[in-house]
Order: sequence, then C-alpha cells, then structure tokens
Amino acid sequence: PELTIAAGAHTLRFVFKTAAPQPRRPVVDDVRLLTPAREGRTEHTARAVLPSDHDAGRMLLGTLGIFGKLASEAGANTATTLLVRFALAGAVFAVILRVTGRWESLRRLPRRVVLPGLGLGAFGYSLQSGLFFAAIARLDVSMVALILYTYPAFVTVAAITLGRVAPSLRTGVALSVATAGVVLVLLAGGSGGFELVGALLALGASLTYTAYILV
Repeated sequence: PELTIAAGAHTLRFVFKTAAPQPRRPVVDDVRLLTPAREGRTEHTARAVLPSDHDAGRMLLGTLGIFGKLASEAGANTATTLLVRFALAGAVFAVILRVTGRWESLRRLPRRVVLPGLGLGAFGYSLQSGLFFAAIARLDVSMVALILYTYPAFVTVAAITLGRVAPSLRTGVALSVATAGVVLVLLAGGSGGFELVGALLALGASLTYTAYILV
C-alpha cells in the first residue's frame, strides 16, 4: 500500500510493506519526495521505519527528567513523585495485561521469577529513581541525565572485572573518550549552577542502575 501527501508543489509518497513471514507492524519501505523539474519530476528516496513499541518506550523514558523537574518545581518531594509514577505505571500496565489477555500468564509465573523481579523493582529500580529525582531537584536535568547515562561505562568496566566480557582496545578507547567527555562537561558546569550533592546523587543513581543491570 502507498500513502501520498501533496504539499504545494511537492508530493510525499510513503510506500509501506509488512515484514514476512510473521507480520508485525507496517514498515516504511521508502519515502519518496517528488519535486517538479524542467523535464518531469525528480525523485529522492530515503528509507525510514515507523516507531515500534520499544521506540515509544525510549521516547517516554526521555521525558522522565522533564516531568520530574516540573514536579519538583511544583513542590512535590521525591517520595510523592515516586509514588505517583509507580502507581500510574502499575495501573497502566495492569490495563495492558487485561486488554491483551496476558494477565493469567503473569499470574502463572513461578516464584523463582516473581520474587527476584519484585526485589529488583522494590530495592533496585526504586532506589535508582529516588536518587535520580533527588538529583534533578538540585541540578539541571541535562547534567543529571549526562551523569546518569555514564552507567554503560560502569557496566562495561564491571563486566570486564567480573570476567563476563573480554577487554579490547576498542572498548578501552570508547571508555576513555566517554570519561573525558563527562569530565569536561562537569568542569564546564562547575562555573555556575553546579552542586556537588546533586552530582553525587546522580552518580549514585548511575551506580545503582549499573548493579541493577548486572544482577
């Protein structure tokens, strides 16, 4: 199927296809921009993919700091923000399970899966979220996000230390560049609007998330 959208002298044509052999979601095979020319039309083609549920999750996660900062500026403390966040998430998740018919599958999960999951959520992810919200109450959201997302470097170092991943030159260079970038940004931020306690809270959130992933 195709979708054609006319915009003045230009026309956008979306060509859709369905993945085979198991159709999941429509994928944009190519996007064609048809522009008028002296001798007919000039066609420019670029491939694109519609956002999946994982992409939507990533985009929503990217708004976490924004809403957390707004809640902090509105006077909500960390505990209240966490309560509202997890209560809403739990309610939405329960509705999704009911609508998709997966509620019974969840209830049939073995205890050896449920208990570690509850533990990670209650003591791991909730701690990470609490530290994150406490940090954005003291620092700019962008700086907190930068410190938080040092966790891939910590995970890599920990994985190498634990023998889960073999060290390599490429990994060493990537870690060095990432560390240097964070240090430069923190040094630049030290001239104004920087608070050590907030930075330590953000670092604690990063380390907590590192442990959460490794477990």
